[in-house]
Amino acid sequence: GARYGVEEGRALAARINAAGAAFASIAVTPSRRTPGEFLAALTAGLVHERVFVWDWRGENPYTDMLANAASLIVAADSHNMMSEALASPAGVYAWRPPGLAAKMDWFADRLEAAGAARRFTDNAPAFERAPLDATPEIIAAIRTRLEAGRPA
Repeated sequence: GARYGVEEGRALAARINAAGAAFASIAVTPSRRTPGEFLAALTAGLVHERVFVWDWRGENPYTDMLANAASLIVAADSHNMMSEALASPAGVYAWRPPGLAAKMDWFADRLEAAGAARRFTDNAPAFERAPLDATPEIIAAIRTRLEAGRPA
């Protein structure tokens, strides 16, 4: 439910360059669904002196990024990636790619309204927030459904 082309990669790179000026480094880890032309345009457009882009060789550094980043910019079209970022202590910024599905736009709106994430434009200063972990609530809901004989 989103567009990931060359133009979108260049536009995101420009925004990250503006935000990244305040940081010691920029690290990018694409998902296996990230289109190659988007990633190539994004990578080519990043001008920070310390840029790392994971190239699928070796172990994915995503977990280390989540644990050590001051700020995270996450594509809002992935509920999973947003949720993982929100479980970290970093400030989370939701980048809304063009063509974002309405349900994911709604999800990002709710996170921003709750103060759990901020909309990414061209700035991403670190900010304090409590990590979110819905695992206990999910487990409780599954147990309730199983006990009631309904599918989880």
